[in-house]
Amino acid sequence: MRKTYHLFIFLGIIFAEIPIFTRYQASLLRVLDGDTIEILLLGKKEKLRLSYIDAPEMGQKSDHYFDDLGLYSKNCLKGILPQRISLSLKGRDRYQRLLGEVFIQKESVNLTMVKLGCADLYTHASFSFKSQYFDYLMSLEQAKYLRKGIWGHGGMASPKRYRQTKKRVSSRQKHR
Repeated sequence: MRKTYHLFIFLGIIFAEIPIFTRYQASLLRVLDGDTIEILLLGKKEKLRLSYIDAPEMGQKSDHYFDDLGLYSKNCLKGILPQRISLSLKGRDRYQRLLGEVFIQKESVNLTMVKLGCADLYTHASFSFKSQYFDYLMSLEQAKYLRKGIWGHGGMASPKRYRQTKKRVSSRQKHR
């Protein structure tokens, strides 16, 4: 009896760290930008923010060219996604968008965006496993090294820094 009890405690400790995500099926309605889509999930229209990645903002230019990197990233995501998608949800963000990882069969679309050089790594992402973080980080470094996607367009300021700069500029213009 006592050995069985200890076995259950041991197994409980091991499996407590393994997150169990429910997979949902959804219909893609439209791609809003490189890391946000609109979906039909369980009969309700929702915005879904792709976890772990940060795509350039619409209108964000590269460091050396005049290309709209946000549009590039949006088109990249459009080219990847089929009409029916599978997703794993993590919750909601501060804007009440769903947060999740999108899959085509067993491949993560979020990770594919990083591999293709269509998105950066979101600096505040909390990964379920260290190995998952390592996969994203290695994919990002390889995309940069091979100058794929946005990294072949001369690089860019991080989308977060771009948003902060844009806010400062617009607040200065309001106070004039």
